[in-house]
Amino acid sequence: MSCIQTDDFYNDLYDLMTIRECLPVSNHWKEYAKSNRYMNASDEAMGRFAAFSSELQLHFMKGERYARKSATIREWQNEARAKDQQLEKAQAPRNFSCRACSSRTMKVISKDLHDWGEGTCRSLFLFECSS
Repeated sequence: MSCIQTDDFYNDLYDLMTIRECLPVSNHWKEYAKSNRYMNASDEAMGRFAAFSSELQLHFMKGERYARKSATIREWQNEARAKDQQLEKAQAPRNFSCRACSSRTMKVISKDLHDWGEGTCRSLFLFECSS
C-alpha cells in the first residue's frame, strides 16, 4: 500500500481547502449586506459595498493560498514518501505464537501504517496462522 497520491489528488485537495477557507468570508459579506442596520444606506449601495469588500478580501486570500500551494503540496508529498519508506523498512515481529493452536508458523497477511496523532506513524501487522 502506497501513501503517495497523484499530483491531481493533492491539487484537488488544496483547492478544496481553499474553497472551504473562502466560503465563510463570502457568506459573511452576503449577510452583512442583508443587515444594513449599521449604516443608513440603500440596499443597492450596501450590496455593491459588500460585493466589492468580499471580492477584495477574497482576492488577497486566494493570492496568499496560491503563493503557498506548491510548497504545501511538496511538503505533503514528502511526508507521504517518508511514510512509504517507513512502511518498506518495517520488520514484522518474531517469536510469538498463535493464540488458538500455539503454532509458531505465522505469516504476514497485511502491513499498514497508522497515525494515532502522536506525530509518528506505527506499523500494524496482521498475521494468519499457517496451521
